[in-house]
Amino acid sequence: AVQATRTGLWKGSGGVFSPSDTSLIAEYIPGPSEIDLGKSTITLITTNIGNCIPHADSLIVTYPLPIPIHVDDQIVCTGGNVNFQATQFSTGYYSWTRNGNVVNSTSNYSSKADTSFKTIVSYKSKDGCISKDSAIATVFLKPEINISDQLVCEDKTVTISSDIINASLAPIAYSWFRDGFLMPDTTSSIITNIKGKYVLAYSKGTCQVKDSAMLDFFPVRVNAGPDGVICRLATTGYKLNGTKLNSASVKWSGGSGSFTPSDTVLDPVYYPSAIESRTSAVTLFLLSDANSGCKVARDSVKIMLRPEPLAKATGDTVCTGEKGTVKATLVPGLKYTWRNKAGNVVNITNIYHTNVNTTTSFQLSIKDSAGCIDTITASLYVFPKPILKVKDTLVCEGTVLKINGTLLSNPILNAKYVWTGPGGFVYPGDTAVVIKPGIYTLKYGFGNCSNTASNNITFASKPLVDNPPDLVFCPESVPSVAIDAGIYNSYKWFDGNSSRSINVSKGGTYFVKVYNQFKCESTKVFNVSEICAPRLFVPSAFTPGGANNQFFDVKEAFVEAFQLLIFNRWGEIIFESKNPYTSWDGNYRGEPMPIGVYPWVVTYEGKERYKGPYKLQGSVTVIR
Repeated sequence: AVQATRTGLWKGSGGVFSPSDTSLIAEYIPGPSEIDLGKSTITLITTNIGNCIPHADSLIVTYPLPIPIHVDDQIVCTGGNVNFQATQFSTGYYSWTRNGNVVNSTSNYSSKADTSFKTIVSYKSKDGCISKDSAIATVFLKPEINISDQLVCEDKTVTISSDIINASLAPIAYSWFRDGFLMPDTTSSIITNIKGKYVLAYSKGTCQVKDSAMLDFFPVRVNAGPDGVICRLATTGYKLNGTKLNSASVKWSGGSGSFTPSDTVLDPVYYPSAIESRTSAVTLFLLSDANSGCKVARDSVKIMLRPEPLAKATGDTVCTGEKGTVKATLVPGLKYTWRNKAGNVVNITNIYHTNVNTTTSFQLSIKDSAGCIDTITASLYVFPKPILKVKDTLVCEGTVLKINGTLLSNPILNAKYVWTGPGGFVYPGDTAVVIKPGIYTLKYGFGNCSNTASNNITFASKPLVDNPPDLVFCPESVPSVAIDAGIYNSYKWFDGNSSRSINVSKGGTYFVKVYNQFKCESTKVFNVSEICAPRLFVPSAFTPGGANNQFFDVKEAFVEAFQLLIFNRWGEIIFESKNPYTSWDGNYRGEPMPIGVYPWVVTYEGKERYKGPYKLQGSVTVIR
């Protein structure tokens, strides 16, 4: 408003006024720099006021930027719905155009699409700013996929793929799912060995297609049946019992025997070879076929080749009229059957007790769990009760006595003699050696048929003898000495003399056997010694190297512990001897000693009462 003059002038900051800058009511068109700056400064100045001071007023006009708007292109299958969604604002106005025609006035636009088309969306804000964007709806033929269920061997790796129709008309994104879980694969085929429900889905825009298929694995199985046992010498063979699953045919292998009727049936009879019959086991295998390229399945069965049980049985030996037993070794799991001579079953345990009057045989059959059988014969031996004879005996103590018995009846087969006695004495045989008194019993027989007889063995004491004192005499004064054996029943001296005492004239050891009333003997020993006073004879001279008396000899009688020392004139020992029978030859250190007198000293001892010691001195003259 301009007062008084009612004229004025507009000034801008880069734009132009329409119709002119002097029209008080005008439209201002901002310049490019103002648009970039986002504002304009407009000033109105009064004009035609004479000498008055002009008056001015200004205003600032701002230019907000248009709010950006966006809409995405869409891809749909033919006949599908396309749904465009523009940026949403709480205020303002939308306008959608298609082929120049307004088709919608909200923020979204949906339409069925048969062909591709372009649409434009405009948005006008409350400030009057307008934003625009465009989008294209691409329409193509809907692709088709097909994946099929598969049932394959459990050891296989499978490829699942789809033949896709119209796939070339648009880029496709693939997705695989297994049992509802997304897989990492993004192509039209996958390789897997896991069973489950598989879904293949692909999409482009809102055009989505999917198909599903079940993948499962079937097992190929064979079972050769349980392990078994047959007898090594069995002629019936072993019946096999195999089974199969998902296998059209089978084949048996292993072993060196034969299959009847063939090795391609599930239940043939297997006959071990002669070589296998000498072994402990054979292992056979049942094989499946390679159904649909599946891995061949196999299973094994082990046939134990059991040796026939070894029957072992023994029979008692009994006396006439007594009960006897035939017995087999008890083995768990075996069945026992005893038959008499007539073939009748008499017992079905491992032991059979019976009474028979004569030796009788029984047949034993044993059978194991595999039906293997062995047969043996055991006999019950019957003999009359034996009769024995032994006798009591009296012997001297210390005697090694042989005792024996006499069989007065018929002998028993395999019978043995055994002596028993005091202190755990046991001696096999009919003759025993005993050294102690007591009751000794002889047993004779075999098995349960035997008899005994006993005797009493008595050991009489030997005569008691003392240790008599030694007898001593000197034959030079007393020519003999008497030896008295003592009081006994009888005597026997070393020389056969049977008197109680004898006289002896020489020293020595004398033996005599003395006897008591049981004719038991002891030996008595007497020691007789000849003991006289010791004596020496020492010569006074000798002639070394002469015809006679060449040596200095000392003669002795009853002398012990003898020592001779000879000296020269200076007291030096020139000869020494501890043997009275060693003579001096007159030499010293291999040199003859000169004529002269040589002192000597002899020390010696006697026996017992003449013990000593004694010393004798003198000299001897060497003559040449």
